[in-house]
Amino acid sequence: MLNFRRILALCLALMMGLLACPARASGMEEHLLLDARMAGSCAALTGEIELLTIFVDLDGDEWDAQDMLEMNAQIRQAVDALEKDAASYGAQLSIRVTPGFGWTDTTITINQDDSWAAEILAGMDDMPGLDEGHKYINRPVLFLINDGGRSFASTYASDDMAEHAAVFRGEDAGTIRHELLHLFGARDFYIHDAIEAAAKTYFPDSIMLSTDEDKAVDSLTAYLVGWTSTPDAQAQRFLTDTRRITQDDISTAHEQNILSGYQTVESDGISYAGLMEDGLYHGLGTITWADGSTYTGDWLWGTRTGKGTYTWTNGCTYSGDYFNNERTGNGVYTWETGESYVGGFSNNMFDGKGIFTG
Repeated sequence: MLNFRRILALCLALMMGLLACPARASGMEEHLLLDARMAGSCAALTGEIELLTIFVDLDGDEWDAQDMLEMNAQIRQAVDALEKDAASYGAQLSIRVTPGFGWTDTTITINQDDSWAAEILAGMDDMPGLDEGHKYINRPVLFLINDGGRSFASTYASDDMAEHAAVFRGEDAGTIRHELLHLFGARDFYIHDAIEAAAKTYFPDSIMLSTDEDKAVDSLTAYLVGWTSTPDAQAQRFLTDTRRITQDDISTAHEQNILSGYQTVESDGISYAGLMEDGLYHGLGTITWADGSTYTGDWLWGTRTGKGTYTWTNGCTYSGDYFNNERTGNGVYTWETGESYVGGFSNNMFDGKGIFTG
């Protein structure tokens, strides 16, 4: 004979369980855009945040006082906007901008020999060379680079290393705001055509679609950075429409599209690691040719232009100015025998005044 009381009690328990634990919204299961939420050492963009800022001079091209004032004003504008963004979602946020790493100086100068700094500028995750006593939990670092380039954020650092962003000279508060959101879990919406198309439908004014200063923090990004506890209906519809996009899809699309940002590429025995823009070497990078010769330095739209060091396989080196792939300007050429020339160059030839040391 059935025990109707026990059956009734079981049904009530099941009903209460369903009420207490609603089903996850469609599109929420293992969505790639959700992977970054609370994943990094910075965690949520809430409460009191200390933002460490450091100005970087490249190869003696120093920030001047006026440019630093203007960049600091852009940082302050970005921080103020983020605090207002958080408040619009009911979250509390207070960001304190602290110059430097606790070092005496708030500016560092790097050159080709500072490999750890060059790696940071090229988008690597590691930050060797910093005092082990510093802890970077919830303390993002913002590098301000006195050069042109494509700004980026490097996330998922370990507890004793910093999640950091690099913003180049001339960028505005919108870019700074965009990159800081990345450090706390936000994702770009232009990483795949289908995701971008959906974002333009649901979040056309999102700052994760564009870095314009007047763009807003959309509701999914607000969830990713910890301002809300669940995605709202708009965000859930967006996730549902893009749930079938996988990381493999993004990687395939990335390979098919023009490369930008930090890249490592290989072709016909030639390898390159560094910054790219629209498929061209642009910014700081290193190329290694099939014969083993290398160039490390500045690139401008696919040409060696700026400061760089070229090393031949026979041991000869050149460090100095380049223009349109040629040694033009001032530099140092050193033969494998140790002899050297310091002085002017034009079109790969010695030109002007110089000093030969035998």
